[in-house]
Amino acid sequence: MYDFNVINAILSIAIILGGIAAFRFSFKRTVAEVQERVINALETELNDIRAQLTEVKMENIRLNQTIDAICRALAKSGVYITIQGDIITIENKDGSIHVTRITETEEH
Repeated sequence: MYDFNVINAILSIAIILGGIAAFRFSFKRTVAEVQERVINALETELNDIRAQLTEVKMENIRLNQTIDAICRALAKSGVYITIQGDIITIENKDGSIHVTRITETEEH
């Protein structure tokens, strides 16, 4: 009977230790999987942001070219526009000058 109790106690301890080891392994695996998913999601988001940045840069170039074309066309008819930072100066061929400041507004 004594041997049976010792074997029972050893098996119980082995089962408990095995359960703890299995839990720890499972927990580490779960953490690694979650970490990998988060990294993949962040990489995808970063790539999307890079693509958007490229699009915004191209749009900015196009808008600058459009503004330059408009300024050249207006200059041919005697209206001169200069843009320095956030200040726009418009001068007519009769000598009148209008100065305005660009104000930033949020687009919705």
